[in-house]
Amino acid sequence: MIKHKLGFGWRSVWVGLAGVVGSGGAASWEPLAQDHVVIYESPDPDNLYAYSPGLCLAPNGDLVATIDLGGPAGKDLAGPLYTYTRTGRTGSWQGRAYVSSDGGESWDMTGQFPWMHERPFVAGESIYILG
Repeated sequence: MIKHKLGFGWRSVWVGLAGVVGSGGAASWEPLAQDHVVIYESPDPDNLYAYSPGLCLAPNGDLVATIDLGGPAGKDLAGPLYTYTRTGRTGSWQGRAYVSSDGGESWDMTGQFPWMHERPFVAGESIYILG
């Protein structure tokens, strides 16, 4: 049986054990275990955030991970975007899917979509992603 936990922070999304560390109200994410694989790491973590991870084990043994990207630099992402305006502010986000066929050792981006809070799940022999 393969067991994985998907950790995340504003800077990156990784497979492994994750935890919150910080003091005085300031929190940051860092792995509790050093044996982890980074799926995505923001090139500009102050302006492009990675969040809302999902993880699913496919019937064929592949792992499927999903994340959201957003923040001030979200408007500059290549691919489909959802753009919104709320309380006078405009922002954009994008969902992404990644697949690993080697138990989480390496990951390939396989999809980009203009929605967020997506979750991969298995129904029968198929994988679906709803957001």
